[in-house]
Amino acid sequence: MAAYEAVKAIIEAEEKVRKVEWRVYSRIECLLPVLGTDDAAKIEECRTKEHSTSHLDIEYPAIPEKSKCTEDQAFPGTETYKKDHFGTLPDNAKGQAVAVCTGMNTGSTIAVAHTVAAPERTWTILTPETTFGGPWINHGTPLPVTLKLHLGGDNWMLGLVEAPYLKTVKIRITGETTSEWIATRYDNNYDKACAVQATFTLACFKGADPARDAYPVSLRAQRT
Repeated sequence: MAAYEAVKAIIEAEEKVRKVEWRVYSRIECLLPVLGTDDAAKIEECRTKEHSTSHLDIEYPAIPEKSKCTEDQAFPGTETYKKDHFGTLPDNAKGQAVAVCTGMNTGSTIAVAHTVAAPERTWTILTPETTFGGPWINHGTPLPVTLKLHLGGDNWMLGLVEAPYLKTVKIRITGETTSEWIATRYDNNYDKACAVQATFTLACFKGADPARDAYPVSLRAQRT
């Protein structure tokens, strides 16, 4: 559930950005034909026109209730099993004792499977080994990541400050040195709390969207 909520928060934020972009682009498309003219009425029409973004709406289904396992009271080794399978047989044909199913609790009238789930292993981002690179970082010289936030599952948000911008990237880790790019932002009007690891949150992922992997991540991660 935690992983679902983390990814949902990412998609909801990106959905909001896409709707703003759609309205901006639609207004520009309306204004382009009348630029350089004195058609004030048409310009005002473009300025006040409402552009629907309903086609960008995303439905977020509720998390279903956890399904219940069927309780089987008649597994080999129980009195119920003997009654169901041998009860109608003659006294001299009741058969031999049967082996109890491995992992089943015969101390109860209800079959219980004893399984222990393996603990979920997660990734840890190593800093300062992990860096942002590319031509838009420090004139082409990589800089170490100083901010990180686990978004659930294999998803992380990374960041650093390169004045005057807070630069952030969302990735999905696929290996110790490999990842898949999700999204990028850069913001020159960021909340100063976002430059501090202790207060670096999902809300810090805002600003301009270059719509590409502008700050390629050189990843160093390990399983924990």
